[in-house]
Amino acid sequence: MREIHIKPVLNGFIVTVGCSVVVFTSIDDLCKELNRYHSAPEQVEKEYQNRAINKSCMPQTAFATEPPQVLDAGGSIGNTCEEVSTGRR
Repeated sequence: MREIHIKPVLNGFIVTVGCSVVVFTSIDDLCKELNRYHSAPEQVEKEYQNRAINKSCMPQTAFATEPPQVLDAGGSIGNTCEEVSTGRR
């Protein structure tokens, strides 16, 4: 299961799950999908990738079972999207 951030906006919620972003306009739909994700994260991630309406204009994303980890020069391990892509924290 990946880290989840929920940002309320004027007409809904922007939800970031790992490196992916999904938008909900209903709190009920958001709660339902969070429950589904909690029960079967890998299955729900695959469903969202397969149903993505903008996937033809998005870069290909490979999902790992566990988030990737990066060992920096100081010996610390990071696993956020930015840390993995840039090595920065």
